[in-house]
Amino acid sequence: MATNRTGGGSSTGVSYSIRGLVERRLTDNWVIGTGLDWQYSEDYSPSRAMLYLRYSFAPWQGNLSLPIEPIIPYADFK
Repeated sequence: MATNRTGGGSSTGVSYSIRGLVERRLTDNWVIGTGLDWQYSEDYSPSRAMLYLRYSFAPWQGNLSLPIEPIIPYADFK
């Protein structure tokens, strides 16, 4: 039985990525936030933007933690 195999090609390229998040406290319990994840490469650009509203069960007036931990989209859970 014969088996055919082909070698993989090689390529080079450049990609760019920018990620940022901003949050603002509305009340002791509510925080609103927005984020941007922009990626670019020659053949693939999986960019996304989000807007979220977060509720804290315990009222809180301290500083927001830095850096902000982004919300992970359901499709990216591992």
